[in-house]
Amino acid sequence: MMAFTDSESCAGLHAEGNIAGSADLNRVISQSTANSRSPTYLLGQNTGSVTLNGEEQQLVVMIYFDLRKAFDEVPHKRLLVQLEALGIRPPLLDFIGSYLSNRSQKVLVGCSYSAPQPITSGVFQATVLGPLLFLLRINEISTLLKNSQTFVDADDLKCIYSFPKDTAKSCVDKINTDLRMLSFWSSS
Repeated sequence: MMAFTDSESCAGLHAEGNIAGSADLNRVISQSTANSRSPTYLLGQNTGSVTLNGEEQQLVVMIYFDLRKAFDEVPHKRLLVQLEALGIRPPLLDFIGSYLSNRSQKVLVGCSYSAPQPITSGVFQATVLGPLLFLLRINEISTLLKNSQTFVDADDLKCIYSFPKDTAKSCVDKINTDLRMLSFWSSS
């Protein structure tokens, strides 16, 4: 039995179920993101990739990223566009838009508060919807990075590249292409 202390928790849980159904999460969430709650899975995948490629005399490059303040940087407008592209429609899309909009923050400086400023990015971690919305946003990375195997664990991203040893130049070019794509994604 679940007890809710406020209407936002109850509505958030209901919306989470509807998002999961609307987006068909088994189809939408990439395998690298779907197992994001399992560090053991990620470690096994990383070790397996390195071992297999090492045995095949492949050049292996692993790059680790800590997506700084990732939950705070999710742009609301971009997230809503993504959700619509995933098949989420009104009234659920309108509910999520309402959940994200009309929020503001102010800062205490000395003895007075600053003027309230609108919040246009970020999902709320201590909510039912926040982690799911973040997962849907970060899932996009695995479709953008075409040259690597990607693994996501919350706000940590691991990219594994493997190439024949005699193709180091093309390896560097492909890594740079992915880094440019990641930079573009993180700023959009």
